[in-house]
Amino acid sequence: MRCVINPASRGAGIPDGGFFVAGQFQKGVAGPLPGQLPARGALEVKAVDADVRVVAESQQVRRYLEKYRQVLVTTYREFVLVGYDADGLPALLESQCFAAQGRRPIVSEMRGGGEGGKRLSWDRVFTLIEIEALDVDASRALDG
Repeated sequence: MRCVINPASRGAGIPDGGFFVAGQFQKGVAGPLPGQLPARGALEVKAVDADVRVVAESQQVRRYLEKYRQVLVTTYREFVLVGYDADGLPALLESQCFAAQGRRPIVSEMRGGGEGGKRLSWDRVFTLIEIEALDVDASRALDG
């Protein structure tokens, strides 16, 4: 899976990112094939002090949900996966919340289930967070 930042608008506005699978790319080309919708949903990133649950219920996220079928809303500390429940109704499928303690995030809440291959892997999200944290730490050291 690849996250493409600010994918082209497909009629629901421009999300902060889209989650595409390998088959949506041509070998040697950075962007997805023309006209592709993110197969694994959209990403919406908000400020650290935003309430992810309020954002998850916003009209903006609802438009993305209707178009992309699932949306990962994040403040980098909190993550909420919005999708559809078994009855086909919009729902908060999973959530994850971190409390900072030193350099490593501490898991303080985990809920949800979701459908096997049709959802994001929290392990992958955590890996991306750790990579981002290392990049920030390295930048601070260089600026130092």
